[in-house]
Amino acid sequence: MLPIEDKYILLLAPKGEEIKIIESHGYKSILLSNDVTFKDKLKYDVTFKINLNSYNEVIQLIKNIKEKYDIKSAFTLNEYRVELMAIINGIIGNKNTLSIKGSGICRNKSLQRKYIANKFNPWFELINLTSDEIIDHYPVILKPLNDADSNNVYKCNNVTEFNQALENIRINCKNHIGITIGEHILVEEYLEGDEYSAEIVVQENILRFVSFTKKILPNNNHLYEIGHISNHQFSEKETQEIIDCLNEIIKLIDLDNAVIHIEFKYKDSFKLIEINCRPGGDKIVDLVYLSFGIDLNEISFRLISGLDLPYNWSGLTSKKQFAINFFYVEKDLITKDYPNIPENLKSEIIEINKTNKLNKNFKKTISNYNRYGYIISNYNEENQEKIRNLTLIGG
Repeated sequence: MLPIEDKYILLLAPKGEEIKIIESHGYKSILLSNDVTFKDKLKYDVTFKINLNSYNEVIQLIKNIKEKYDIKSAFTLNEYRVELMAIINGIIGNKNTLSIKGSGICRNKSLQRKYIANKFNPWFELINLTSDEIIDHYPVILKPLNDADSNNVYKCNNVTEFNQALENIRINCKNHIGITIGEHILVEEYLEGDEYSAEIVVQENILRFVSFTKKILPNNNHLYEIGHISNHQFSEKETQEIIDCLNEIIKLIDLDNAVIHIEFKYKDSFKLIEINCRPGGDKIVDLVYLSFGIDLNEISFRLISGLDLPYNWSGLTSKKQFAINFFYVEKDLITKDYPNIPENLKSEIIEINKTNKLNKNFKKTISNYNRYGYIISNYNEENQEKIRNLTLIGG
């Protein structure tokens, strides 16, 4: 597409997909990032190296440059920067943005619990990281208030595991972008049953349901994901019940003009895990595209920029399912080859990604940040089991 004369999209610590999307629409780019490389200067039209954790610095920069550059919108798919995106869109007068309130709540698990009250929440409480408070019922989940990608999330079956997890979190006292996790930590009831996410689009206060994703978790106390299955089918009654809960949640939190990823458990009733006002990570966007032919990242940009959505929502009737299974290890391995794919499974596989190119120094997987690639495939139960067994390296 030909460039839109002097119209810029401001990108906040982008994950990579953002620049492709805005260039496909003909916009110029402004990069804001903690670190700007030589390659970044070649890729983006304008670059600013700035501490994104300092909102005051960023706000002052935006006020200084918004008269020089015609900025249509701020955009990011980076979960940690969505609240800052909403703030910047407010400063530049973009009326299509999601609310600062809603994006802020999505970045803080304690605020999510507060606004949802007890209706959809599991039992929970906040404890001080430095306290010796005793929890008298197990199992429980221990998690920071402002981290992501299952980082520092533990299932604790007894007081010994609880104390060890608490100590690990004290040692790793900053989240993935270097912000301290705060004085308190969330302790909540461990819910039995399978875990899911809902991929939804909210536009002008109307919820458009896209898909359910079933999550596959390992059989250990680190609650990272080892796989996802797209387009999970609940019964018609269960689907309506869950969508009614989702509608109530987005109104309570004031979420609009965004792609929303809500994680939950369902066993007889809906229980909330967490809310994110961005498309699902872990290649869930790719799985949704394979099932329905719609791009949730593209939709996210269109919503924030006030562009039309070229989709027939009533036509999302596909039953096609796809799966992603992540390579992971359950113990440190000095050297180990990735498993070979049997001939009878190769026709089912769509994409393989191996991130440890040297096959050396595999560290035990404890979060989504240290898995070792993935396999995306067609889904059926028989082949799914075989493919999943391949992704446990050294298993």
